[in-house]
Amino acid sequence: MKFQKHLEWHRVPDWRDSYFNYKQLKKDLKKVKHDHQAATRVKIDVDTVNRIQELGSLFGESWRSPSQGSRLRSLFGNSSVADGWVEESNDFMVVHKKSLRTYVQDEVVYETELRGPSSDAEYVRLFFAKLDSQLNNINYFYKHKENEYVSHARQLQSQLELLFENQGSSKDGGEAFAGTNPAQAAKLLRAGFIEFYRSLGHLKNYCALNRMAFGKILKKHDKVTGKCASETYLRAVNMSHFSTSDKILRMMEQVMSMFTDYFLKGNRRKALACMQPMRQPSSNLNFVLGLFTGCSCSLIVTFVLLLTLPHNHKFPSVQIAFPMFSTLVLFLLHMYVYACNIYIWRKSRINYAYIFEFEPRSQLKYQDVLLLSTLITMLLIAAMVFYLVLYTIPTTSDKFREFVPLGALLVWIGVLVLPFNVFYKPARSGLFYSLLRIMFAPLFKVELADFFLADQLTSQVTALKNLGFTLCYYGGNNYESSNGESCTSKFALQYPLVLIAYWWRLMQSLRRWVDLRDPVHLANAGKYLSAMVAMVIKITYKWSGTAAWKSMFVLSSLCATAYQLYWDLVMDWGLLQKKASNRWLRDKLMFERKSLYYSCMLINTLLRLLWLFSLFHLELGATKSFGLEFILAAFEICRRGMWNVFRLENEHVNNVGKYRAIKVVPLPFEEKDYAYVSSPETSSARVVKDA
Repeated sequence: MKFQKHLEWHRVPDWRDSYFNYKQLKKDLKKVKHDHQAATRVKIDVDTVNRIQELGSLFGESWRSPSQGSRLRSLFGNSSVADGWVEESNDFMVVHKKSLRTYVQDEVVYETELRGPSSDAEYVRLFFAKLDSQLNNINYFYKHKENEYVSHARQLQSQLELLFENQGSSKDGGEAFAGTNPAQAAKLLRAGFIEFYRSLGHLKNYCALNRMAFGKILKKHDKVTGKCASETYLRAVNMSHFSTSDKILRMMEQVMSMFTDYFLKGNRRKALACMQPMRQPSSNLNFVLGLFTGCSCSLIVTFVLLLTLPHNHKFPSVQIAFPMFSTLVLFLLHMYVYACNIYIWRKSRINYAYIFEFEPRSQLKYQDVLLLSTLITMLLIAAMVFYLVLYTIPTTSDKFREFVPLGALLVWIGVLVLPFNVFYKPARSGLFYSLLRIMFAPLFKVELADFFLADQLTSQVTALKNLGFTLCYYGGNNYESSNGESCTSKFALQYPLVLIAYWWRLMQSLRRWVDLRDPVHLANAGKYLSAMVAMVIKITYKWSGTAAWKSMFVLSSLCATAYQLYWDLVMDWGLLQKKASNRWLRDKLMFERKSLYYSCMLINTLLRLLWLFSLFHLELGATKSFGLEFILAAFEICRRGMWNVFRLENEHVNNVGKYRAIKVVPLPFEEKDYAYVSSPETSSARVVKDA
C-alpha cells in the first residue's frame, strides 16, 4: 500500500485538515523535480562546452566563435556556477528555530534557510516554505489538543474523587450528593475513562503518522534533487514539540492504571480489552454472497415461470398478495441502499461510526449488510415461490396457503428480536432500541441515530401502509374468505398508517427544541407538519376524486415539496451557500468532483416531484395502481439513500471543523456545585501529576 493511501486510511477523519498534507507536498515535489531536471540539462551543456574548450586548447584551435562564448557567459556567469550542483548537504540548508509571542502564549516556529544556488530556485524555496508551514501547524494542533486533554484528565480525576466521596457518604449513612446515583455515576465515569483513553490513542497515532510523513517526503526530495536534506530537517522534526513531548504517553499509562485499579480490581487484561476493543475479524464473504445471490436468481426465474406458463389453477388476487410481499421487498431494498451508503462512507473516509456512536466491535461493514440482505432475499423469494406452488396443489388447505405471507413477515421480525448471539446481535439490539425510542418520542432524548432512522421511515410510507393492510387482513379474519377489499376500502385506516412516521419525526423535532431551545428544530417540525397536511389531503382526494380536493392536493404538495427541497439542500446537505469558495456548494467537500453535487441536487429535486404521478391513480386499474405505487416507493428509497450520503458528509464536515473525534460522555458530577477540594490522601493516583 502506498503511503498516501496508508495515511488516508489510518488518520482520524475528523482531524484530516490537521495532518501532514502529503498529497500537496508530492505535487510541489514534482515541480521541484521538473526544475531540477531542467537545471541538470543546463549543467551538462556547460560541461560539454568546457570539455570542447579543453580539446581546442590541445590542438591550439578555438572551437567556438566569440559571439557564442559571450552568449554562454552571459547566460551562466562564471564557470564556478556549475560547481554548485555538487554541493554537500551540510551547506544546503539550515533550519532556524524562532520564538513567536502570541496573545495566548509563546509559540515556537521553524523556518528553513536554503544556501547556495538552491536558494534561488523558486519551487525549492516554495517546497520548504510549505514544509515549515506543515511542521508549525502540526505542532500548534498537537499542543492545543495536548492542553485540552491535560485539562480533561484533571477533570476525570476530580470526578473519580467525587465518586469515592459520594460512595463513602452513602455507605456511612450520610447524605449523598444531590441528584446523583452512585451506581449510575460509576457507569458514566467508566465510559468517560474509556473514551478518554481512546482519544489519547488517536493523538499518539497522530504523532506517529506525521513523523512518518515527514520522513517519506524528505526521502523523495533527496531522491529527486540529489541533496541530503532529510538528515538535517528530520533532526528539527524530531526535536519539535509533537515529537519530544511525552505527556500523552504518561497520561495513557496513568489512565490505564486508574481504570484497572478502580473499575476492574487490577485485571489489566480485561482493562486492555475494554480500552482497546478488537475489531471483528475480517472474513471472506464473497463465496457466501455469491451462493445466496445465485440461489436468489434461480428462484426469481422459477417465480416468473410460474406466473407466465399456462396453468389451470387460479392464483391469488394481486390486491391480496402484492401488498403483503411488497412490504418486505421495500424494507429489503432499503437494506441494500444502506449497504451502498456504508461503502461510500468508508471509501470517502466519512466517519459514520463516530457520528452514529457505533462500537468498533459491533458496527457492520457493508459486506455484513449485503450478507444479511442476500440471505433474506433468498428466503423471501423462496416464500413467494412456495406461495404460488401451493396454489397448484389441490389438496392444500386454503388457510395454510394464506398464512405463508404472514410467516415470512414473522420470520423477518423474529430475526430482528432474536435474543441469541447470532446474526449480529449487538447491531440488531441497537436497531431495536432505537426503534423503541422513536415510537415513544418525545419521551426520550433524541440522538442523531434516532432521528436518522426516523427519517428513513418517512421514506417507507407505502411499506407501512401495506403493513397495515397485512395486519387488517389477518387480524380481521379476512384470510378465511380471501377477501382483501374490506381492508382496502377502509381508507380511514390509512390516515394513521401514512402519518405515523411523520408524527414520530415531528415529536422528535419538538423534543430537540425543548432540550436545545434552538428555533431551527421548530422550523424542522414545521416541515413534517406540512408533509402530514399534504398526505391527509392526498388520501382524501384519492377517495373523493373531486376537483376541489385535487386543487388542494396539488397546492399543499407543492408547498410541502418546496419546504423539503430547501431543507434537503441548505440545512441537511449544507449546500447552496452564496459565499462559499466552491460556488453554490460549501467550503469543504469530501468528494472531488463538484459536478456530483450539482447532479445529485437535480436528481433529488426530480425525485421529490414524483408525487405528481399520484394524479393518475384514479385513471389506473387496481394492478397498475399497485405497480405504480410500488415503483414510486422504490424511487423514494433510492432518493433517501442519496440523501443519506450527503447528510452524513455535512455532519462529518462540521465535526472536522470542531476537531471532534470521539463522542462526549456526560460526567456525573457538577463540580461547581460542591465545595470539594481534593486532599493529599485522596489524590495518590493523580492522572496528570507530572504533566
